[in-house]
Amino acid sequence: FLRNCRTLLARRLFVAYLLVNAFSAFALMAYVSASTFVVQNMLGFSEIAYSISFAINSAGMMTLSFLSARLTRSIHPRRIMRVALMVVTLAAFSLLIGSLFFDTPAWIVLPAFFFTVAPQGMIFGNGAAMASQEAREFAGTGSAMLGLGFSFSASIAAPLVGIAGAHSSLPMAIVMVIGCLISVTCFVIAGRGSGASTSVA
Repeated sequence: FLRNCRTLLARRLFVAYLLVNAFSAFALMAYVSASTFVVQNMLGFSEIAYSISFAINSAGMMTLSFLSARLTRSIHPRRIMRVALMVVTLAAFSLLIGSLFFDTPAWIVLPAFFFTVAPQGMIFGNGAAMASQEAREFAGTGSAMLGLGFSFSASIAAPLVGIAGAHSSLPMAIVMVIGCLISVTCFVIAGRGSGASTSVA
Protein backbone atom coordinates (compact mmCIF):
# COMPACT_ATOMS: atom_id res chain seq x y z
CA PHE A 1 0.00 0.00 0.00
CA LEU A 2 2.74 2.48 0.94
CA ARG A 3 4.63 1.67 -2.25
CA ASN A 4 1.49 2.40 -4.26
CA CYS A 5 1.06 5.68 -2.39
CA ARG A 6 4.61 6.73 -3.25
CA THR A 7 4.01 5.85 -6.89
CA LEU A 8 0.82 7.95 -7.04
CA LEU A 9 2.40 10.87 -5.21
CA ALA A 10 4.99 11.00 -7.97
CA ARG A 11 2.24 11.52 -10.56
CA ARG A 12 1.64 15.23 -10.86
CA LEU A 13 -1.80 14.98 -12.42
CA PHE A 14 -3.08 12.65 -9.72
CA VAL A 15 -1.75 14.90 -6.95
CA ALA A 16 -3.13 18.01 -8.64
CA TYR A 17 -6.67 16.65 -8.87
CA LEU A 18 -6.43 15.22 -5.37
CA LEU A 19 -5.61 18.72 -4.12
CA VAL A 20 -8.40 20.28 -6.20
CA ASN A 21 -10.88 18.10 -4.35
CA ALA A 22 -9.16 18.46 -0.98
CA PHE A 23 -9.17 22.25 -0.99
CA SER A 24 -12.68 22.40 -2.38
CA ALA A 25 -13.60 20.34 0.67
CA PHE A 26 -11.61 22.83 2.76
CA ALA A 27 -13.86 25.63 1.50
CA LEU A 28 -17.03 23.55 1.84
CA MET A 29 -16.28 22.56 5.44
CA ALA A 30 -15.86 26.23 6.33
CA TYR A 31 -19.48 26.68 5.28
CA VAL A 32 -20.67 23.56 7.10
CA SER A 33 -18.90 24.56 10.31
CA ALA A 34 -19.75 28.26 10.44
CA SER A 35 -22.99 28.75 8.52
CA THR A 36 -25.17 28.01 11.54
CA PHE A 37 -23.48 30.79 13.53
CA VAL A 38 -23.60 33.24 10.65
CA VAL A 39 -27.22 32.60 9.70
CA GLN A 40 -28.65 32.28 13.21
CA ASN A 41 -26.41 34.44 15.40
CA MET A 42 -25.52 37.19 12.96
CA LEU A 43 -28.52 37.30 10.62
CA GLY A 44 -31.05 36.38 13.31
CA PHE A 45 -32.70 33.54 11.41
CA SER A 46 -34.59 30.87 13.33
CA GLU A 47 -33.49 27.24 13.50
CA ILE A 48 -36.16 26.29 10.99
CA ALA A 49 -35.17 29.04 8.56
CA TYR A 50 -31.54 27.97 8.80
CA SER A 51 -32.51 24.35 8.21
CA ILE A 52 -34.45 25.35 5.09
CA SER A 53 -31.48 27.35 3.83
CA PHE A 54 -29.12 24.44 4.47
CA ALA A 55 -31.50 22.04 2.72
CA ILE A 56 -31.77 24.30 -0.33
CA ASN A 57 -27.98 24.48 -0.63
CA SER A 58 -27.65 20.71 -0.23
CA ALA A 59 -30.36 20.12 -2.82
CA GLY A 60 -28.49 22.43 -5.18
CA MET A 61 -25.34 20.38 -4.75
CA MET A 62 -27.21 17.14 -5.41
CA THR A 63 -28.93 18.60 -8.47
CA LEU A 64 -25.71 19.88 -10.01
CA SER A 65 -24.00 16.57 -9.28
CA PHE A 66 -26.75 14.81 -11.24
CA LEU A 67 -26.55 17.40 -14.01
CA SER A 68 -22.77 17.04 -14.16
CA ALA A 69 -23.08 13.30 -14.69
CA ARG A 70 -25.31 13.97 -17.68
CA LEU A 71 -23.14 16.76 -19.07
CA THR A 72 -19.97 14.65 -19.04
CA ARG A 73 -21.48 12.57 -21.83
CA SER A 74 -20.82 15.44 -24.23
CA ILE A 75 -18.60 17.91 -22.33
CA HIS A 76 -15.11 17.21 -20.99
CA PRO A 77 -15.07 17.09 -17.16
CA ARG A 78 -12.42 19.81 -17.02
CA ARG A 79 -14.73 22.29 -18.72
CA ILE A 80 -17.42 21.56 -16.16
CA MET A 81 -14.95 21.83 -13.28
CA ARG A 82 -13.57 25.11 -14.60
CA VAL A 83 -16.98 26.77 -14.60
CA ALA A 84 -17.83 25.37 -11.17
CA LEU A 85 -14.54 26.51 -9.66
CA MET A 86 -15.01 30.00 -11.06
CA VAL A 87 -18.50 30.25 -9.58
CA VAL A 88 -17.40 28.97 -6.17
CA THR A 89 -14.41 31.32 -6.09
CA LEU A 90 -16.54 34.35 -6.96
CA ALA A 91 -19.03 33.36 -4.26
CA ALA A 92 -16.25 33.04 -1.70
CA PHE A 93 -14.87 36.47 -2.59
CA SER A 94 -18.35 37.98 -2.33
CA LEU A 95 -18.57 36.58 1.21
CA LEU A 96 -15.20 38.10 2.03
CA ILE A 97 -16.27 41.48 0.67
CA GLY A 98 -19.56 41.27 2.55
CA SER A 99 -17.72 40.43 5.77
CA LEU A 100 -15.19 43.21 5.40
CA PHE A 101 -17.29 46.09 4.12
CA PHE A 102 -21.02 45.40 4.49
CA ASP A 103 -21.43 43.80 7.93
CA THR A 104 -22.38 40.40 6.46
CA PRO A 105 -25.84 41.17 5.02
CA ALA A 106 -28.30 38.40 4.15
CA TRP A 107 -28.54 39.56 0.53
CA ILE A 108 -24.87 38.67 0.09
CA VAL A 109 -24.58 35.75 2.49
CA LEU A 110 -27.47 33.55 1.36
CA PRO A 111 -26.77 33.63 -2.41
CA ALA A 112 -23.03 33.29 -1.74
CA PHE A 113 -23.63 30.24 0.43
CA PHE A 114 -25.70 28.64 -2.31
CA PHE A 115 -23.12 29.30 -5.01
CA THR A 116 -20.33 28.09 -2.74
CA VAL A 117 -22.07 24.80 -2.01
CA ALA A 118 -24.10 23.82 -5.08
CA PRO A 119 -21.27 23.84 -7.68
CA GLN A 120 -19.27 21.44 -5.51
CA GLY A 121 -21.48 18.79 -7.05
CA MET A 122 -19.67 19.49 -10.32
CA ILE A 123 -16.21 19.49 -8.73
CA PHE A 124 -15.89 16.48 -6.43
CA GLY A 125 -17.10 13.77 -8.80
CA ASN A 126 -15.21 15.08 -11.81
CA GLY A 127 -12.08 15.74 -9.77
CA ALA A 128 -12.15 12.19 -8.44
CA ALA A 129 -12.71 10.81 -11.94
CA MET A 130 -9.79 12.77 -13.37
CA ALA A 131 -7.54 11.65 -10.52
CA SER A 132 -8.65 8.05 -10.91
CA GLN A 133 -7.60 8.09 -14.55
CA GLU A 134 -4.05 8.56 -13.28
CA ALA A 135 -4.36 5.67 -10.81
CA ARG A 136 -6.03 2.94 -12.84
CA GLU A 137 -3.66 0.19 -11.74
CA PHE A 138 -3.91 1.34 -8.10
CA ALA A 139 -7.64 2.12 -7.97
CA GLY A 140 -8.10 1.17 -4.31
CA THR A 141 -5.07 3.12 -3.14
CA GLY A 142 -6.09 6.11 -5.24
CA SER A 143 -9.60 6.14 -3.76
CA ALA A 144 -8.18 5.89 -0.25
CA MET A 145 -5.84 8.81 -0.88
CA LEU A 146 -8.66 10.92 -2.31
CA GLY A 147 -10.77 10.21 0.76
CA LEU A 148 -7.89 10.96 3.10
CA GLY A 149 -7.14 14.26 1.38
CA PHE A 150 -10.80 15.26 1.56
CA SER A 151 -11.15 14.36 5.23
CA PHE A 152 -7.82 15.83 6.33
CA SER A 153 -8.40 19.22 4.70
CA ALA A 154 -11.96 19.36 6.04
CA SER A 155 -10.73 18.62 9.55
CA ILE A 156 -8.29 21.54 9.36
CA ALA A 157 -10.90 24.01 8.10
CA ALA A 158 -13.46 23.29 10.82
CA PRO A 159 -11.56 24.79 13.80
CA LEU A 160 -10.19 27.73 11.82
CA VAL A 161 -13.59 29.29 11.13
CA GLY A 162 -14.28 29.78 14.83
CA ILE A 163 -11.12 31.70 15.66
CA ALA A 164 -12.94 35.03 16.00
CA GLY A 165 -15.93 33.61 17.85
CA ALA A 166 -19.55 33.02 16.89
CA HIS A 167 -20.25 36.62 15.82
CA SER A 168 -17.74 37.07 12.99
CA SER A 169 -17.96 35.65 9.50
CA LEU A 170 -14.50 36.87 8.49
CA PRO A 171 -12.54 33.69 9.38
CA MET A 172 -15.07 31.60 7.45
CA ALA A 173 -14.78 33.85 4.40
CA ILE A 174 -10.98 33.83 4.54
CA VAL A 175 -10.86 30.03 4.81
CA MET A 176 -13.24 29.74 1.85
CA VAL A 177 -11.19 32.10 -0.30
CA ILE A 178 -7.92 30.34 0.55
CA GLY A 179 -9.43 26.94 -0.23
CA CYS A 180 -10.84 28.16 -3.54
CA LEU A 181 -7.61 29.85 -4.64
CA ILE A 182 -5.49 26.78 -3.90
CA SER A 183 -8.03 24.54 -5.61
CA VAL A 184 -8.03 26.74 -8.72
CA THR A 185 -4.22 26.84 -8.72
CA CYS A 186 -4.03 23.05 -8.62
CA PHE A 187 -6.62 22.85 -11.39
CA VAL A 188 -4.48 25.10 -13.58
CA ILE A 189 -1.39 23.03 -12.81
CA ALA A 190 -3.29 19.88 -13.79
CA GLY A 191 -4.25 21.50 -17.08
CA ARG A 192 -0.62 22.20 -17.85
CA GLY A 193 0.35 18.66 -16.92
CA SER A 194 -0.82 17.05 -20.14
CA GLY A 195 -1.47 18.12 -23.69
CA ALA A 196 -4.96 16.61 -23.68
CA SER A 197 -5.96 18.46 -20.57
CA THR A 198 -4.56 21.71 -21.86
CA SER A 199 -6.65 21.46 -24.98
CA VAL A 200 -9.88 21.51 -22.95
CA ALA A 201 -8.81 23.74 -20.06
